[in-house]
Amino acid sequence: MKKNNAQYEANNKLILFCGLPGTLKTFLSVKLSGKLGYAYLPTRAVGEIKSAGNAALLQQSRIARYKKLAEVVDAAFSLGANIVVDGGFATSPARRIVLKNKQPGNVIIIHCTASAINKIQRLQVRAADISDYEKESAKDILHTVQHTKAAMVEEDPVAELSQGNVSAVLKVDTSKSTLQWKGKPDKKLKTTISNFITLFLQDYERMTTADHAQELTTHFDDLAATYDGSTEWRSDDKILQSLQLKNIKKKSRVLDIGAGTGLASEWYAKKGHDVVGIDISPQMLQKASERLTFVLLANATQLPFINNYFDVAIVRQCLHYVEPLRLLKEAGRTIKKGGLLAVSGAVCPDEKTKNFWREFKNATQPLRLEVFTAADIEVLLKTAGFTVTKKIEHSITRKETLRSIEKRSAPIAGGTSSFLKNMHQLTTTLFPKLGFEFKNEVLTYKQYWVTIWAEKR
Repeated sequence: MKKNNAQYEANNKLILFCGLPGTLKTFLSVKLSGKLGYAYLPTRAVGEIKSAGNAALLQQSRIARYKKLAEVVDAAFSLGANIVVDGGFATSPARRIVLKNKQPGNVIIIHCTASAINKIQRLQVRAADISDYEKESAKDILHTVQHTKAAMVEEDPVAELSQGNVSAVLKVDTSKSTLQWKGKPDKKLKTTISNFITLFLQDYERMTTADHAQELTTHFDDLAATYDGSTEWRSDDKILQSLQLKNIKKKSRVLDIGAGTGLASEWYAKKGHDVVGIDISPQMLQKASERLTFVLLANATQLPFINNYFDVAIVRQCLHYVEPLRLLKEAGRTIKKGGLLAVSGAVCPDEKTKNFWREFKNATQPLRLEVFTAADIEVLLKTAGFTVTKKIEHSITRKETLRSIEKRSAPIAGGTSSFLKNMHQLTTTLFPKLGFEFKNEVLTYKQYWVTIWAEKR
């Protein structure tokens, strides 16, 4: 038996996928095992995790599964199999349960990471999917994150490389679609894995982009009939005036990106300028067509216009729905050199409130991809090739009913009302400047707004 053990330990390959929930490790591990012809072994194969309610108990439950998993891996190796193991493995003790007695030269760890906002959004999808085998675990993690943040902490698997337990670690950032190898993997396997994972991430991006775009279209189509008067900021005079340039030449070409019903750029059309509005919602554009010169159904990150065409472009309250830098670079491509771009939207008043505001928006407006401070937007504009020329700050009081929030929000552990009460208590002590109050099923808060003008370099 010892001879057989030595033989399979010397020849069998093990790829261990590590990563917190929401980092796409399951998606990638399933795809990769199929392409390589390896056996696929997920932690759920040795028993489902029970709903635990806190991070510590969840971790204990996972450790018990890893011990069973290690036994299955050894048994599969004895039959000559190469294996892809899919598990969280957030700590070194958890990983080493499976790595024990394995030949380091035949072991690779693939560590999947993602931005906090992506992880939470993906967890929300899993928690809402009744067919997902770990929907209860996703709910528990979301609940723990909302209260302690503890569930989103992990130990870097590179420690296994420094300890000589594996030959290589591949870090995969699934938010940025980047790969970074550390250590000395087999050259042929390194190339094969890198190529496959790059393709898988491209496939995932295409799928999620299409899904997200369709969800946005449906969402704004449904809002179109009542959009103009449904929220305070849409017709706010100060916000609209911050977007109006009084000293541009006659018959300028103006592009409104994410035009909605055309409220932000209607003033330019009334002044005789040629105003083109683009949006992904046909129902919104039907309204905008009554206000603007011309409207087109188009994607903000793939504008259907020639280079250096427009004199002015406006982006109002849509930067958070797309990949922001791609939008701004596309806007820059279509604007003439020296042309002007206005980015206007609700922002966090400072970095201290950003994590809170991100958590709040993730839960109540899951179609949003990010939250920004004014400084964030300035950095994005400079990176996209613009020079900031003016910043106009403003604030309004927002009021939203519990019913309207529940209609658009993701499933929230404990219920939306309980979540908003917790947010109210939290902000009263930590972020009083937000004026956050939930009373009689009405949420009131102070919304900070900025309009930043920038010139194309």
